[in-house]
Amino acid sequence: MGQQWRAEFPNLSNEEIRKFLIIFVDAFMFKHKDKLKFEPSDKILEIYKSIYPNSGGADQMEFEFFSDDIKETYDVALNKVWHDNITLGELLSVCVAP
Repeated sequence: MGQQWRAEFPNLSNEEIRKFLIIFVDAFMFKHKDKLKFEPSDKILEIYKSIYPNSGGADQMEFEFFSDDIKETYDVALNKVWHDNITLGELLSVCVAP
């Protein structure tokens, strides 16, 4: 998947892409080694729903942690850019926009 990220974000360094993906995998409690298993076109809400398919119970506050980390790292308020179909790539674009 690294090639897909590089193709979509040719102006970003590998380190910048990894930093964003590590924020995501940390918040959603995936292993760091799995960060490149996610594609820029992956929808964040669909990933969440795959973790909690019945979503009737409590979660581990993934979105809250993710939102806090995105705000702290990129000064982007997730709730201001959020829509149910937002992808990882779209969010990274917002985070690194000039």
